[in-house]
Amino acid sequence: NVLVPEVESGEPMSRRRFTGDVSRVVGAIQVESAERAAFWDFWRNDLKQGSLRFTWDEPSSGATVEFLFAEEPEETTPSGKVWQISFNLLMFE
Repeated sequence: NVLVPEVESGEPMSRRRFTGDVSRVVGAIQVESAERAAFWDFWRNDLKQGSLRFTWDEPSSGATVEFLFAEEPEETTPSGKVWQISFNLLMFE
């Protein structure tokens, strides 16, 4: 939750990225071809390559909360007709 930009000289600066509680959520989904296309369309277009927050039901509580992709999702080579998409999310509580 801390952003530390590189500086040319002097003390490194830092600031909090977000206020409030933020948790990291690591997950993966297995998808077929149409679901894969829908996922990447959502990530690229709706979320502007993962730069926007989105709401989703938190897996353990079922509560609707906001998430943000911490980095670009990774995709494994398909096994048959199934791909696995792994992701790291920031959950805002």
